[in-house]
Amino acid sequence: MRRATFWFIFGTVLLDMLALGIIAPVFPKLVIQLERGNDASAASALGMFGTVWAAMQFVFAPVLGALSDRVGRRPVILLSCLGLALDYAIMALAPTVAWLFVGRVLSGITASSFSTSFAYIADVTEPDERAARFGLLGMAFGLGFILGPAVGGLLGGIGLRAPFWAAGALSVVGAAYGWFVLPESLGAERRASFAWRRANPVASLGLLRAREALLGLAVVAFLYRMAHDALPSLFVLYGDYRFGWTARAVGFALAGVGVVSMIVQGGLVGAAVKRLGESRALIAGLAFGAVAFTLYGLAPTGALFLLGIPIGGLFGLTYPALQGLMTRRVGADEQGRLQGAIASVMGIAGVIAPVLFTQVFAAAIGRFRGAGVPGAPFLLAALLLVTAMVVVRRGVIAAVVALVAFLGVPSAFAQSVAGPPSLTWRPRAPLEGSAVVLALSAGSDDSVATVQGELAGEPLHFEHLTHGWRALAAVPFDRADSVAVRALVERAAGPTDTVVAWLVPRRRRAPREKLRAAPGLVQPPDSLEERIREEQALVTGVRHQAHDTPRLWVEPFVRPRSSAVRDRFGVARVFNGVLRSRHMGVDFAGRRGASVRAANRGVVALVADLYLSGTTVLIDHGAGLVTGYLHLSRVLVAVGDTVTRGQQIGEVGASGRVTGPHLHWLAAYGGITFDPLGLVGLDLDAAWTRSPKRARP
Repeated sequence: MRRATFWFIFGTVLLDMLALGIIAPVFPKLVIQLERGNDASAASALGMFGTVWAAMQFVFAPVLGALSDRVGRRPVILLSCLGLALDYAIMALAPTVAWLFVGRVLSGITASSFSTSFAYIADVTEPDERAARFGLLGMAFGLGFILGPAVGGLLGGIGLRAPFWAAGALSVVGAAYGWFVLPESLGAERRASFAWRRANPVASLGLLRAREALLGLAVVAFLYRMAHDALPSLFVLYGDYRFGWTARAVGFALAGVGVVSMIVQGGLVGAAVKRLGESRALIAGLAFGAVAFTLYGLAPTGALFLLGIPIGGLFGLTYPALQGLMTRRVGADEQGRLQGAIASVMGIAGVIAPVLFTQVFAAAIGRFRGAGVPGAPFLLAALLLVTAMVVVRRGVIAAVVALVAFLGVPSAFAQSVAGPPSLTWRPRAPLEGSAVVLALSAGSDDSVATVQGELAGEPLHFEHLTHGWRALAAVPFDRADSVAVRALVERAAGPTDTVVAWLVPRRRRAPREKLRAAPGLVQPPDSLEERIREEQALVTGVRHQAHDTPRLWVEPFVRPRSSAVRDRFGVARVFNGVLRSRHMGVDFAGRRGASVRAANRGVVALVADLYLSGTTVLIDHGAGLVTGYLHLSRVLVAVGDTVTRGQQIGEVGASGRVTGPHLHWLAAYGGITFDPLGLVGLDLDAAWTRSPKRARP
């Protein structure tokens, strides 16, 4: 079978979108015709159709996603194409609105496999390239909405049923293409078992709840879909009511939307994500969307309304960047399940959005017509996107707080506690995979007794020092998006407070190191798998036990060697042309037998000869912090010894899986490995000054 690539799924999605685009300009007008010309009744019916379609996606997207993880992507996509063909035939023959309803139910079920297309891309694309590929897939959506609505508008001039027959024919062509051309992207060895408990829509959301970063991004996906659906729900009705656009005019207007979308998705997404990073590209897309919807809602003429289309095209940065961030968070065997969960979240939004926006529109042109704001639904969509921006930058709780403040609802706690505590950190924009110092400040009359906290699943150890409550923490390497920091403030007398802040790290621009080595050095033999697993569990236990040790160090950290740094943290290791790992530490040059010093005071927690790291010493510094010294030739300390800053603990060697003598120095905060150079000179109790500008690595 041919090797699966992105372009195969691009062709499949393009055919599906052509079919959907063809009916876009005529479907609402067919509803108006069947409702005997009543615009208000048609708006309500269209809202119900949209809700039912989204409800089917909510129910069946997780099923199809989990099914594609089990049987492969290709069978699910083929089934979808055939189901859509049947749907278009039913709608082409529908004599009543009830028959259109049947068609929409079937379409909602089969169109749920669009999430399988995104899983297909995740199967065949490296994580760093996914956002750009998702953008190119958006180009297929755009191209479908360039040609589809234009053709649908022309066919609509012949008859309102003709576009449905054309769409059905295209779906049959898509099924044939999938049968003869589309290869499978998910090999049998990467497939997961199917379980109904994971495939139902409620259980599928458990994947999002279990991972904090996914939960915040899922809220953004929900708000994005809510706002996004304002335009397809109302474009034809609004254009017909406000500007008197014909089916032909609507078709070409939608084609214009497709042109802009294709340009953005195919030409700008990849460059924007590469330059800005996925998080900032996401923010930019949401901002452009908010501006566009504001213009749609306030435009007094059709010409001004159309000016919003180019701005709205840049809203297309949002979903590829969002998908890129979310697919990084799961493995290959969960991509289908993730896409099903995303589709469920967006399906919930899709259930709500059509009814919400069409009912708001119906009220704006009916009961509240005197207010003179027929574009109220678009203004509501703009507000939702602004809320999504707050979620990205500050988190879900901050977004809720912002909405509460916007609505003017007072807080009871704000009255009971004067000057609520606040969280800050240094550096203000830390790199992913780096140390960070957190500070909690409170008013002089605030009787704070203890502070407990958590960052990225690791407990925080706040201490009351000269300059307030402070704690050391670390940002995970794979968290270029926002990270929640929570602190529970307990008072000697009075209520407790939970303080939440969102830390937005910068992406670490680490180079790639291409290495050539014997296959035996790249991949350990299977016979050593059990030993390696046991040794990793031993090291993991030491790292987590550091949370139970009080902080043992007071003075700033020093380097374990004064020699030059040979390899820095985060470098991608490409062995024999294959990306195998990242360098999760710092290498210092040194001849065999050169001295190695403890970076700070602590207790020796492990001395062992490990397969991967050779002769290894781990020092527990307390409060969650561990430093490691790897590939030693000689050890001068024993487990349980208390060492001081700068004390010699061993000698440089070449033990373990290395090609020459050097010291590999690592640092870990619980389960998070971070750049140990960030510890050098670190003083928790130092006064904070303005952070100096540093070059981007």
